[in-house]
Amino acid sequence: MSEDLVRIFFPQWQGSGDNTDLYFSATEIYDLYLKEHDFISIDVCCHEKLGVKKNILGLDAIVHNLEQVADLLNREKPIKIFSVGGDCGIELGPVSYLNKVYNKDLVVVWFDAHGDLNTPLSSLSGHFHGMPLRCLLGDGDEEVLSHCFSYIGPGQVILAGVRELDPAEEVYIRTNDISTVSDDQMINSKDIIVDLIRSKHFRNVYLHVDLDVLDPDKFPYSKCPVNGGMTKQQLLEQLHKIYDGFNVVGFSIVEYLSADINGKYEVEGLVDFGFRMK
Repeated sequence: MSEDLVRIFFPQWQGSGDNTDLYFSATEIYDLYLKEHDFISIDVCCHEKLGVKKNILGLDAIVHNLEQVADLLNREKPIKIFSVGGDCGIELGPVSYLNKVYNKDLVVVWFDAHGDLNTPLSSLSGHFHGMPLRCLLGDGDEEVLSHCFSYIGPGQVILAGVRELDPAEEVYIRTNDISTVSDDQMINSKDIIVDLIRSKHFRNVYLHVDLDVLDPDKFPYSKCPVNGGMTKQQLLEQLHKIYDGFNVVGFSIVEYLSADINGKYEVEGLVDFGFRMK
């Protein structure tokens, strides 16, 4: 691994509710694919009772985790990051850090069935994994925002595969003219994301993959499945197209939920894609 690349294992579960399923599911991926490689693990407590603070479940634990990631990135000073989680909240450190490194010459392709654009006030559940992209855009709890290295702008975001939005998220997307690409558009065109990035004139790309972007009928291993979506092969085709056309500086795999003994083998292609980063 290049000294410029940091690989992070971050099994945060506290953003996804009051059970530890994501922690132990992520650990399955770690044990099978990652432990023989130089991943740096974030020390996440897996046996704590979560409280609600400022309408965010587990806020204190989430902030503690963010502090660890910030310390890691300040120490290692990478220019590329490959992360495996855990819930979507693990993205705050890597994305905001790389956005600062590349002086906002960064587009964030958010492969996700959800927008993750809620605030503590608009969220119906108080679960933080529905808020991280809004935080990265500079809107959220002040204690959380204080651990971001920078904020991205709406023009830096491409929502790919989003198909379940809360009303407040729909308003936010429309008001801020955030780019969205549907599953059907990606299925019908392997170049649609590449063309959109090129039209935005960005050179560097961060790829966020929440596994619920996939069709749950074919991939039943995500925390919050939503009807519809792409196949794993269609997602990989998009990822490889982007990688071949741009400087991919960040990649994450999040929200894997182990449903049976076969699930961990179904993410192999995505993990292999992450190992393309040098």
